[in-house]
Amino acid sequence: MQPFIIEPERALPVWGEYEVVVVGGGMAGTAAVAAARHGARVCLVEKESAPGGLATLGNVVMYLFLCDGVGRRVVGGLGEEMLRLACREGAARLPECWQPGGDVQERRRTRYMATFAPAACLLALEAFILENGVDLWYDTRFCAAIREGRRIRALCVENKSGRGALLCKTVVDASGDADVCHQAGEETVSSRANVACGWIHAFDGSALTLHPLTRPFAADPEASGEDGFAGHTGSGVTAQILASRRLIRGHLEALRRPSPDSPLIPAYVPTIATVRMTRRLKGRRELRIGDAGRFLMTLSASPATKQPVGVRVQFSFRPGGRGERFVRPENGPTGRAGDHKDRPYR
Repeated sequence: MQPFIIEPERALPVWGEYEVVVVGGGMAGTAAVAAARHGARVCLVEKESAPGGLATLGNVVMYLFLCDGVGRRVVGGLGEEMLRLACREGAARLPECWQPGGDVQERRRTRYMATFAPAACLLALEAFILENGVDLWYDTRFCAAIREGRRIRALCVENKSGRGALLCKTVVDASGDADVCHQAGEETVSSRANVACGWIHAFDGSALTLHPLTRPFAADPEASGEDGFAGHTGSGVTAQILASRRLIRGHLEALRRPSPDSPLIPAYVPTIATVRMTRRLKGRRELRIGDAGRFLMTLSASPATKQPVGVRVQFSFRPGGRGERFVRPENGPTGRAGDHKDRPYR
């Protein structure tokens, strides 16, 4: 069999011209709303037929903390707006203490988060995108980046109409897989760190219950011969989806076994691959296990003063466990935002 074939050259019709094109309509794709609010003509390209990505189609229905655990809100702006949006249809409610005028002391004991209904979030998110004047392209897949020198001049996309080009001045890669970066020739790193995973809602005849299913890696993956799934290849995505569906079926069968006549109906299951680590940009400097116990100096902007603020971030790692991060501000830094400096642990 031939290792490849040559596709005939063809002229692509231009389907639109935008100042900003955002690729990927997951939660990160709300960057399209931010650009539209600044007056840009914006297009959002989404390969599925609904927005929200893992939050809606993946049924990962937990909007994690916007607070620091001791009563202070640390995320606002569009991030907080999205949390409230996820609760807008009435299927979820924020903790009372985090409502305007809420109990400040109770905020120290209650995290600023919510578990939402995926279908309600999907509908609210779609309306939110359209209300902000974004051109929404569903069932449209990004295929290639057409470059002029060091900049992207157009994106090649495909849908039921065929293949066409979207002219653009700026591209936001919100694909979750660095698809645009990879196609544009940037250096990327791929990962096989995905496992079978399927958060489902099931109805037992009286209540709808969330079952967050994940099959973690073995304590020693090498000894067990276990390998993760690649999220950046067609075969890897298919394998992860099938393994996740087997996990769901096995879980439901185990729950039904003691009472075969009792109803247990899967009501909402993921309809996309539930992968987390696929492909990403290669960093100019990347953290390794050897960085454990070292401080990295970085600069960010103070939310209050908008002035540079130094942050010392200490990373520690536990073999087989989660990484932990501790952040402390440093006074009076100098340098450019994004600079970092190693400091030995002390």
